[in-house]
Amino acid sequence: MNNLPLNNFKYEGDGYVFEFKNEREAFYKTLVVTPRHLKVLSNTTGMTTEQLKDSVIAEWFAEENEQVRLENNAKRRAKVAS
Repeated sequence: MNNLPLNNFKYEGDGYVFEFKNEREAFYKTLVVTPRHLKVLSNTTGMTTEQLKDSVIAEWFAEENEQVRLENNAKRRAKVAS
């Protein structure tokens, strides 16, 4: 389905290649990935760039985004409660 990161942290899917605009963001533990974090390098899918970015986030980052969101919220609640 999805390939592992290529050289220079480029990611490849069926008909597209993308990377993070800021390559350091690929390593952030608390980042919820949104379309503004991605740069499309190649798109032969027939989708617009914005549609592709939304699709990439749903396909590649949805589970991780939800986990990060839950962890970030829990940390914030704990900080506010103390």
